[in-house]
Amino acid sequence: MVAVVDDAELLPLHVFKKMDTMELTGNVIALYKKYKPVDIKVDVIGIGAGVVDRLREQGYPVNPVNVSSAPNNTELFMNLRAEIWWNLRELLDPNNKRNIVFPDDEELFSDLAAVQFKYNSRGKKQIEEKEEMKKRIQRSPDRGDAVAIAFSNVFNPASLWYADNAVTRRFGQNAYKGLI
Repeated sequence: MVAVVDDAELLPLHVFKKMDTMELTGNVIALYKKYKPVDIKVDVIGIGAGVVDRLREQGYPVNPVNVSSAPNNTELFMNLRAEIWWNLRELLDPNNKRNIVFPDDEELFSDLAAVQFKYNSRGKKQIEEKEEMKKRIQRSPDRGDAVAIAFSNVFNPASLWYADNAVTRRFGQNAYKGLI
């Protein structure tokens, strides 16, 4: 799944299914060449680890991301995945007065509406496990994951994330173009 963000507009998602590591890497490189972003963020869980290795070997600016790793804000969040999804929630809050434009994508909207947060015993926000969400919505929330990654740097420049293929480019302090 690849999400391209141009300032505050999310372009239609690129969906890649049942590809081996090299074919997926080739698609990421083609999109990198088309959009010319500053870097590529890749989730290192699963097939992404091989994509990171191949992109790094070829000299592309890749940033590996593990969403189960520690969040930037360890006081509020259980892991990076919770922090990124929460940041997307905040970004989409109408009170923040940001004009985010999304393509007409019912599956994406379903992913974004389906995610559930809770607090753990330490008072930290956590997102439901991906496997729990898959059971509940009867599929993987890959579109939502990609978009959460795509917009993660808007609120927290230190956040690195990707959901199968990610590339971001920034212009100014709060605006950026990217491919995730």
